[in-house]
Amino acid sequence: MKKEISLTDKEIHELYAKNRHEVKDQLIEYLNQGVNIVCDRYSYSGVAYSAAKGLDRQWCKQAEIGLPSADVVVYMDIDPREASQREEYGNERFENVDFQLKVQQQFLKYLEEDSKNIWKKINAKQSIEALHQQILQLVLQEIEQKSKTEVSFFE
Repeated sequence: MKKEISLTDKEIHELYAKNRHEVKDQLIEYLNQGVNIVCDRYSYSGVAYSAAKGLDRQWCKQAEIGLPSADVVVYMDIDPREASQREEYGNERFENVDFQLKVQQQFLKYLEEDSKNIWKKINAKQSIEALHQQILQLVLQEIEQKSKTEVSFFE
């Protein structure tokens, strides 16, 4: 028998946030030891995707309160219509142009709200190798500039 679970978008957002809270203490321990953590998706992505589904953005952010916040966020900018032309596009559940345009708008709101200057927007139309080098440079630059070991949190 196939087991299916039907959850609302709100429940899904809460589960992802709870998952991040489950590892919060371990993340803080690593950060306090001076370990640099690199994530391909984190709270910002959860908020952007859930808000793109129509959930209230502020409500989505509330679930992230108390989690360590990022020192740098690299936003790889590309028009979703262009991204849809790439090989294997559409294999993931939310890979459709209309939805990705909504997600893009949510990420652009983060860029507008960025008072701490942690968001770094790069052109994702480059080759994988060029993107890798640019991201690596941004991350290494942040590590070199970071003199504190204290952890900041979502408020």
